[in-house]
Amino acid sequence: MALIKCRNCGHNVSDRAAACPKCGAPVSVQTPRTDAIADVMYREALNSLKQGRYDVARQYIDNRLAAFPSDARFLELKNRLEQAVSAANPQVRNSAADLVSCPHCGKQMSPKALKCPQCGALTPSGERDKERLERERRQKEAQERERERKQKAEREAQMYKAAKASLDSKDFGSARNHIDGLLQLDPDNERYKRLNKDYQVAFEQRVKDLRRTMKDCLDSGRLDDAQQDLCQLVAMKADESSYKDLKDRLDAAMEQHNADVVAAAKKRKLLIGSIAGIILALVLAAGGYVFYQNGANQREYEAWQQVEKTGDMQAIEDYLSNYPDGEHAAQVKDFKASLQAVGEEWAKIEKSDDPKALQDFIAKHPDGPYHDQAVEALDNVMWKKATAAGTSAAYEEYMAQCPQGKHRGEAQQHANQQAEQEQQQAQQQAELKAKQQLTPAESSMVTSRVSSFFSAMANRNGSAMTACVTSPMASFLGKKNASYSDVTAYMNRIHSGDVYGVKVSMGKITVKKTLNAQGDPVYTATFGFDQRLNREDTSQETFAHYNGTATVNAQGKITSLGLNKTTHY
Repeated sequence: MALIKCRNCGHNVSDRAAACPKCGAPVSVQTPRTDAIADVMYREALNSLKQGRYDVARQYIDNRLAAFPSDARFLELKNRLEQAVSAANPQVRNSAADLVSCPHCGKQMSPKALKCPQCGALTPSGERDKERLERERRQKEAQERERERKQKAEREAQMYKAAKASLDSKDFGSARNHIDGLLQLDPDNERYKRLNKDYQVAFEQRVKDLRRTMKDCLDSGRLDDAQQDLCQLVAMKADESSYKDLKDRLDAAMEQHNADVVAAAKKRKLLIGSIAGIILALVLAAGGYVFYQNGANQREYEAWQQVEKTGDMQAIEDYLSNYPDGEHAAQVKDFKASLQAVGEEWAKIEKSDDPKALQDFIAKHPDGPYHDQAVEALDNVMWKKATAAGTSAAYEEYMAQCPQGKHRGEAQQHANQQAEQEQQQAQQQAELKAKQQLTPAESSMVTSRVSSFFSAMANRNGSAMTACVTSPMASFLGKKNASYSDVTAYMNRIHSGDVYGVKVSMGKITVKKTLNAQGDPVYTATFGFDQRLNREDTSQETFAHYNGTATVNAQGKITSLGLNKTTHY
């Protein structure tokens, strides 16, 4: 085999080729081997005709007649082919008029061809095939949207189930969170609205139940139990107006109770005074003793008043030390025991970081000796928690739990700043997500670029191939920093030797999008394609399947390309 110059275009062509692969002109120089090739082509065309493979037979016949229009054997074989096709389908015309011309280069071709075998332009059939692929793409997008819809429905179903379970177990806080999440996802969903209504009904019923038990406790004088019900209403964050009347009644009852204690003490004082007067009258003769005794009683009463007024442990200890059997000794001892119990309770949580424990203590002992200390401790704990979290929600929670807190102004400033920063971050995240989303136009651009590259390679169009890539390429078939000449050399290797025609059939092209360090989009395309070689020596490889990966930049240029041959024969 030798290379010769085509007399029509000057392109190098094998002396065994029937026609120039570039311009289609017949090769004028013949060798004894040419007749052998013609025999092989005739046998293949004849066998294909007998087997009903008319397209294959027509390809052999057209290729031979393109080089030797007057070859009698192939002209006769062409007539037989047209008769066979006409007999199989009377509506099909079997003359040269069956062929259509490419609107771009004028090449004659079958009207069933998807693209021009010479320039690669799409035919009407090819356009319809392209439309079919576009329909398939839209169908896949619709399927993906349906999948996302089902996933969203599953998430909502789980949230709904959790909300129902929380509501059934009277966990109103968790139920409220789940229901708010559902309404945020779908505010018009009637099912979620009904669940929210059920929550409101259950919440209101719980408030009513606590009101009823609190009222019963107030009616029966069980003020401690009434205080516990009030604490539950506060913990549930029920509207204060719904229980304000009972709260006012409880406050009044507590004040009355304290007043009764004072009145009883005064009554006892008056009684003691009356008795003392009688005794004084009876023992007037013993004036010195009586004077001393009255002085002692007065001092005891003053000590008792000091205990009542201050509630101070030192005043209690002074009273019990000086008047262990005094008139108010039993009350002072009870007062001491109560104060010690509160002190022990406070000692357990004094250094606690649990805000709930401090809140419970404050609610339980609103007028106790450690109330102010507990309020200050809660303020410190909530501020420490807010500054550690550093979020607007944490600062908002601090202001809600400590409305008179010493850091309220600072918390409000931080909350405003954090809310603004969180809003900016959310906006940036949304913009980044939108930028990372692969659009149909980008997918179409990358798919078109990869297809154009291999179409140009099959048609041996070097300028079209290099127009699809950067120079240098980061990697081309394993070579780093590949130039245009490397791409052209690859194309020439495919078309070298006895190869006189190359056809590439692209498979599915999958595109993924990422962003580089500069924030510019980078597209990665994975694909497969079949490569068929028309060659004189059919004993050599004529078919191969490749899997490939290509990287495309934001300008639509291929920056790297890798291929892996998986099948060939």
